[in-house]
Amino acid sequence: MLPKKESNNFVLFLDLEGNETIYERVFNTIHDSTNSKDLVATLEELEVDFEFEDITEDKLKNLSLENLVLNVTDQCNLRCDYCIYSGNYEGQRVHGTKSMPISTAKIAIDIFMNKSSEKSNVLFYGGEPLIASNLIRFTLDHIARNHPEKNVQYGMTTNFTLGHQNLDFLIENNFLLSVSLDGDETIHDSSRKYPNGKGTHSRVVENLLALKERSPEYFEKRVLFSVTISTPNSLESIKDYFSQELFTRHPLSIQTVEKRFKRNKSTTASVFEDRILKFKRDYFHQILEGKEVSTFLRALFDRTVLPIYARDNERISPII
Repeated sequence: MLPKKESNNFVLFLDLEGNETIYERVFNTIHDSTNSKDLVATLEELEVDFEFEDITEDKLKNLSLENLVLNVTDQCNLRCDYCIYSGNYEGQRVHGTKSMPISTAKIAIDIFMNKSSEKSNVLFYGGEPLIASNLIRFTLDHIARNHPEKNVQYGMTTNFTLGHQNLDFLIENNFLLSVSLDGDETIHDSSRKYPNGKGTHSRVVENLLALKERSPEYFEKRVLFSVTISTPNSLESIKDYFSQELFTRHPLSIQTVEKRFKRNKSTTASVFEDRILKFKRDYFHQILEGKEVSTFLRALFDRTVLPIYARDNERISPII
């Protein structure tokens, strides 16, 4: 894929067939050719004033790279029914068995390091990246041995069901973890399952508690949560769940299930919209009354509101 356009928080890539993919820097999230269009449409609907700037060939030659995203494997140990590779979306591939060869990872790392700035980020994606933990460990070792002058931060998007096998490794290398967690056991397990249909909530929370016990400081500073909301779920229950002490100090990235998801075709959208409107009123009341705004509400609405507070005279300069 080639980078073609960028804003402060987003980089737009094109593959050889012209399909768009958007990488979101803040939450280490890849929006594929379908989701990227929905993302742009959402930002435009919210009237967020952002612009993609073209990445020219001259700029690429002189570019000081900051982020390398390695899609280390197509394999996943779960079968989440809203996953883009679940088979529930028309025109999308299903889960694969391929993993990135070590030789490919080495070439990508060396090219990136030779063009990277003094401080850079190497981010691991999948599938479930911890399935390819040996490749990830090779990557870190290769960077340490061959590029010791670089200050590299590591990040990963993970379902964290394999976290218990990698706690020390993640802590020792100060990984920024984006953990997929949708809410309480009933809500989470309704979609995020093993291939045998068993839910994964208990395993994820068990691993999170083990991580916190192993290193409370690391857990507090380096873990955020990726929350996917599908309309049948109770928004109120999700909000209450992430108001628990275990989660209150952690950023949340919230997304909704894509409109083309087959299971949601019969869902009454107006019910979901009414719930969102209620939360939006709660959010603004908490701000106006000087109360502490819940992490969940901030995750839902800060992207809309923050640009207003960043305005310069009459021009709005969004933080995106």
